[in-house]
Amino acid sequence: ESGETGINTGGSINGAALSEADVKYEEPILPNLIILGYEGGKEKGLFEGYGKATYVGGHSYTGDWSGGMMNGQGRYEWADGVVYSGTIVNNQIDGVGTYQWPDGSVYQGDVYRGRRHGTGIFRHGKNPLTYEGEWHMGHMHGKGTLQLGREGQNYYTGDFIMNIPFGKGRRQYASGNLYEGMWVNGKRHGYGVFSWSNGNGEYLGQWENGVQNGHGVHIWYIIRAEESQYALRNYYEGNFLDGRRNGYGTFYYSSGTKYIGEWKADQKHGKVTIQ
Repeated sequence: ESGETGINTGGSINGAALSEADVKYEEPILPNLIILGYEGGKEKGLFEGYGKATYVGGHSYTGDWSGGMMNGQGRYEWADGVVYSGTIVNNQIDGVGTYQWPDGSVYQGDVYRGRRHGTGIFRHGKNPLTYEGEWHMGHMHGKGTLQLGREGQNYYTGDFIMNIPFGKGRRQYASGNLYEGMWVNGKRHGYGVFSWSNGNGEYLGQWENGVQNGHGVHIWYIIRAEESQYALRNYYEGNFLDGRRNGYGTFYYSSGTKYIGEWKADQKHGKVTIQ
């Protein structure tokens, strides 16, 4: 067994890809815009050009105005310390901009109706966590790369659905182990290839809920033969259940001997043929 059954963000390695606290930062909505004060340009009694407004609740906006509404480039600050800088259209956060949270977290990219939507990058302020890719209404959704540690050492790149790896993806674990294949609900599920970082083995085959289930091939590389570019290897091809050899399969030894028959919990079991 690999010992790594999903995306590990420091909570449960068997759970969803992301914790609410780590990644699902809510973009605050614009509150009811009741203005307390305004300084800036006006035209025909309406705010126009460049100006600053303060609102009930301690919020403020500084930037472009048109027709009495926030329009163009500006900076909106919420009372809780969240800041948005970028495009605003008719009092709606739309276009391209930057969100900054009080803990230092930052999002830069496309926004729609105040949500991260389109393409953008999110960097966590306290944890070594970065996501760059596609977004849908505030969620990682589509193609993207989630970096969970030092760049290139602990990451997932591939398909996401609503913040969770779902589809085809590549997972480089902090240990150096590598998985490439299909994902469902943040776990290895479907066909995939897992390679151990020590170079001693790999598994090619079916997965279910993060572990080997169904037909597959597990290869153990032993030693490299003298004056040969190829390593000696044992390998098993057959059925797996919950990460273990279980059911019908064939074990091929590097000596050339084959064991053909039934297995149970990684052990030879029942009628067998040795060739």
